[in-house]
Amino acid sequence: PVHTWQSLQDEVLGVVWASYRSGCLSRRLVLSVSGATHRVGLALDVAWQGGGAQLVPCRVGEATACPSLLQPMACGTEPQIALHLPDRLVILKPPGWEVYDQHTSCQLLAFLEGMLGQRLPIAHDSRHTNGFLHRLDVPSSGLILAARTYAAYYDLQVQLSSGLLARHYVVLCHGWPQAVKE
Repeated sequence: PVHTWQSLQDEVLGVVWASYRSGCLSRRLVLSVSGATHRVGLALDVAWQGGGAQLVPCRVGEATACPSLLQPMACGTEPQIALHLPDRLVILKPPGWEVYDQHTSCQLLAFLEGMLGQRLPIAHDSRHTNGFLHRLDVPSSGLILAARTYAAYYDLQVQLSSGLLARHYVVLCHGWPQAVKE
């Protein structure tokens, strides 16, 4: 049943996104989808809490990597928690770090596990992108939004799909690019 609900929610969020992009998204649809996804998120959170899952506190600005997964100086600058709310985080990702996927040794997911402990079920759930709402390329730096609960994950997904939460990118180029020869 969870897989079915996840697939249905993905489709519904796609409709919300398409409606937003085409300019015909109604407030009523956003509220309905938000309420429905929140209930499913809460159900997933309750199911995991039955297994002993708990939220572990962390401090804003604290940077403690998971020592078993990261070597102390291997990654240079470590990520920072820019905003910590009970159910979501904003993390400042430095260059050289990957959000998740294991293509580099500097993994934001490992950092998050080190900060919050192993008792955060969504961080181990790849169907919910380990709680991350988006990614940045490894050479890039910037803010990454992460959910600590399933309810927060779905709330943020609805906000992203409906345009209530926007992303802005800034590019800084140093030097002149070389001309391409045809």
